Amino acid sequence: MIHSNDYNEILIDKEGIWYFRGSEMKRKDIVQYFYKYLKRDCDGNYLIEIEDDRCKVRVEDTPYVIRSIAVGFSRSCGRSYIDLSLNDGSSEGLSLEAPLRIGEDNVLYCMVKKGEHE
Repeated sequence: MIHSNDYNEILIDKEGIWYFRGSEMKRKDIVQYFYKYLKRDCDGNYLIEIEDDRCKVRVEDTPYVIRSIAVGFSRSCGRSYIDLSLNDGSSEGLSLEAPLRIGEDNVLYCMVKKGEHE
């Protein structure tokens, strides 16, 4: 059973690396499992919610980090596309309708996961 009132139990740092009680979580299969259940509550706090169990997650910046970008041209659509590979192992197209923003240290932010996360 996962329960924690302490945000220091699980941390996702600004590079998208997961930690449990200060130690890096090296098992990628476990991290990907937790990503499946990562949610935001009505106050904007992150948590892992698996059935009736909840664990708060402290996120330094954003839970999803772009690891690589691929630019291509779709002959069938006749237009260019940008694919993003994320730190959770998924990839998705960059929505050019969604706003982009530049944060500290000139870091570029976009919306991912159907516009639910920056």
